[in-house]
Order: sequence, then structure tokens, then C-alpha cells
Amino acid sequence: MLLERLLKPAYHFRVWGLKFESEKFKEGLRRNGISPMELREDWDAELMVESFLASSFGKYVYLMKFKDGTKLLVRSTKPLTKGEKIKENAYFVRSEGALKKLILSQTSMTMKILMELQPFVIWAPLIFGLQYLEGRYPLASIFLILLGFFLNELLKVMEYFILGYCRE
Repeated sequence: MLLERLLKPAYHFRVWGLKFESEKFKEGLRRNGISPMELREDWDAELMVESFLASSFGKYVYLMKFKDGTKLLVRSTKPLTKGEKIKENAYFVRSEGALKKLILSQTSMTMKILMELQPFVIWAPLIFGLQYLEGRYPLASIFLILLGFFLNELLKVMEYFILGYCRE
């Protein structure tokens, strides 16, 4: 909650793995005024994501993966969950370009590998810096353990501004 107020994200992106039948779920979404777009394997994923972003509106974007292999993209102005928010696979996204990258990373394997390497750019210098500090100042590691929560939130903010997205 604090991180959301600090970052003020343009989009909220969630990936859901659902065990429902995709056709019944699509009908339920359409009855509520939300038009889902099905991602197909035989079409160009990047063009499909661009057309989805251009033809829909709303702050909340969902990628729904069903047990039959169907993938739906849904965008709405209100969150689809009531009460407790589902925090797993939830992201704050800064811009439409970062949202496009994030959706593509969840749909194609090559983009997923490339997207997993990007946070390494942020974490690698930090790890080397911590090892350097631990060698020179042994008490620094104890201090970092005590401040671990704040450092985690700081790293999320860095990921948000460098990569364009971060986990909630």
C-alpha cells in the first residue's frame, strides 16, 4: 500500500492461473461489460498485445491462463477482485511500453528469459558491493540484516524506475 502511494503506477498488472473453463469465464466477463482478447499461438504476439492496448482502456490489466491452454488479456477500469487482493504475480507498471514488455514476457519463452535477466543488472552490482563492505566492515552485514525490509522496498523502487515495473 505504501509502495503504491509512493510510485503512483499507471497500470496494475496481474497474471492469474485459473482452473475454470475459458468459454464460461469469457461469457461472464462479457456480461459485466468487459471484452477479453484471446492470445493465440499462431499469431504474432507483439502485434496482438499492441492492438489490445490500443483498443482497450483501464488501469487494471490481467493475463488469465486457463488449464486448457487458453490465454486471455483483460483490461478494466476497476479491479476484478473484491475484498482481499491477490498479491502473487502482481506488478506495478509505470508506462505502456513497460506493460507491453511485461505481457510479452509472460506469453513467449524467449521474452521471458530476457525479462528474467534484466533484474540481474540491478542485483549484481548490489551483491558485489555488499561483499566488498562485508570484507572491510564485518558489522555492516548485521546492519543490513536489520534494515532488510527497507532495502527490499528500496530495490522495488529502483526496479520500477529502471525497468518500468516491479512486483507488488
